[in-house]
Amino acid sequence: MCVSRRAVHRPGAQEFIEAHRTSLVLPTPAAFATGILGKQGMPRWTPDQWADLAANRRRARLSGKAVPLPAKVDALLQLEAADQLEAVGRHEEALAFAANAVEEFPGHGDLIAWESRLQERDHDPEFSVGAFLLGAPPEPNDTQPPG
Repeated sequence: MCVSRRAVHRPGAQEFIEAHRTSLVLPTPAAFATGILGKQGMPRWTPDQWADLAANRRRARLSGKAVPLPAKVDALLQLEAADQLEAVGRHEEALAFAANAVEEFPGHGDLIAWESRLQERDHDPEFSVGAFLLGAPPEPNDTQPPG
């Protein structure tokens, strides 16, 4: 997935993130949100870590026990889990997470198209996080390769 590198940050945000870097390498919803919304980019976790995080986050969210995050962030977490699983040949699991992504943010054409391609075994690892989050097309030199 592609992550936009252009962002506006609060004063001292980068210093705060650096001070808490050890907490942000763990597969948590906070680390994921910080990565995609900040300069760090997509976290580097194993496919199993992505799957566990996405499944646990969805269970917690559906039970009403999750810390609130924007629906787009939850959708991207499910999508990244699907992307990571598909990349290592775990197609059926990837399909379930792709469906979760569409359910997290219903009706979004880019999510629906990504899921449809995955169903046809046409994996597209270049989903634009920046365009999805901000509603703007990505710039060619303003992306990060998939995690």
